[in-house]
Amino acid sequence: MSGYQKLGKDIWFMSIGNIGSKILAFLFVPLYTSVLTTQEYGISDLISTTITLCTPLFTLVICESMLQFALRKTCNCSDIWKVGIRVWLLGLLAMLVLSPLLLWTPLKQYFALVILYYIVSSLYQLLSNFARGLDQVKVCSWAGLLLSGVMIVLNIVFLLIVKIGLLGYLLAQMIATVCACIYIWVAADMVQYGFRIGPIDPKLQRDMLRYSIPLIPNSISLWIANSSDRLILTYFCGASETGIYSVAHRIPIIVAVFSGIFNSAWRLSAVDEFGTKSSQKKYEEIFSAMTILLILLTSFLLLVNKLLAGILFSKGFYVAWKCVPLLLFAAVFAAYVEFFGTIYVTAYQTKYLFYSTLLGAVSNIVLNLFLIPAYAAFGAAIAAAASYMLVWLSRMLHSRTIIKFAIKWKRDVICYVILFLQLLVACSQIQYELVFSTVALLLLLGISYREIGGIISIITKSVQGKQGKG
Repeated sequence: MSGYQKLGKDIWFMSIGNIGSKILAFLFVPLYTSVLTTQEYGISDLISTTITLCTPLFTLVICESMLQFALRKTCNCSDIWKVGIRVWLLGLLAMLVLSPLLLWTPLKQYFALVILYYIVSSLYQLLSNFARGLDQVKVCSWAGLLLSGVMIVLNIVFLLIVKIGLLGYLLAQMIATVCACIYIWVAADMVQYGFRIGPIDPKLQRDMLRYSIPLIPNSISLWIANSSDRLILTYFCGASETGIYSVAHRIPIIVAVFSGIFNSAWRLSAVDEFGTKSSQKKYEEIFSAMTILLILLTSFLLLVNKLLAGILFSKGFYVAWKCVPLLLFAAVFAAYVEFFGTIYVTAYQTKYLFYSTLLGAVSNIVLNLFLIPAYAAFGAAIAAAASYMLVWLSRMLHSRTIIKFAIKWKRDVICYVILFLQLLVACSQIQYELVFSTVALLLLLGISYREIGGIISIITKSVQGKQGKG
């Protein structure tokens, strides 16, 4: 199977799961914003933020090792699983021992829920990463669709029928995740591995931990870059403002879904491509295609931002539209950060991932401390966009020591200038805003029409590959 055919297949299957779990959740935003208060929504986001911090600390990011070592196909899969599940179980024990610390936090009344949330979410990461390493991308995609379907049904039951508010919102996510875990466990035939640890290959365990442990500070720094704004916002402005800021992310999540599918699929293909003579050209083509698609998608979302906010956000949340334009920019540069991060992961040079992410985390905290007291949620959005841009520049420049590929700077700079002007207009309430945004989108389409033709060619190649295989 050629690189384009594999990339096309992986993108297709990942789209099934991600569109199910993310886009359908996006469509349910009106339900969440009408049933939950801004404070409840802020608390749910704080719980999610806490779990995101705990997971790399207690799992030692072993799921990334499981994915990477399984993809290499040079190790026994049963041994990889034994190492992974052993680290997960020991981490769970450590988490339970330290969990009473939650009783001294604002989440003390959600103590049990936080622990259960951690267990199911970390196990889902473990199973899905290992399954993808076993080339069970299709199984993971259907699991994502199952997760979203169960969550939608339970949200309707818990929020509209039983009416248990935040508790129902959290229970729906956890039960849906458990169902997805069970499906992956059975469909990917992981039953054969069981939960019995058995004898461990000490060399494999050292190698896997040597790969994953340097990713812990990177994950924590990434958490700081992504989540410090919520904590600082809650401290200075309260949970309600955090709830509004969290809802504002629901429109940029469209960009995040697209880039997440693209980068996850590319990572699986990049393992095969990396180090070959064709890898440089392939990186050029893939990054160029991703860039122009992100620019066009962002321009379109800037055009319809207020329309979507009016549909998705209830009255108390509508003000969140002001943060969306900057968060869209943050989502674009976060996608670039992830793309260049693939270079370090596939080259097994993960140390600089930490340094660059730490740079973003520090800059994010500093900017938040200066901007949030003055501009509240809007200041947090500015900090997010600026810090992601800084990390992107850092990784883009440093990654050239590993692999050099051309970037279409002339085209991209022109597009960024147009997009930035559109952003300035979108953040204001000037007359003829829709006219300007429409013209900007048409200009971007005109600049990129040749690139769009190339993207269609890539899609055609992947489709032809599927047909040929069939």
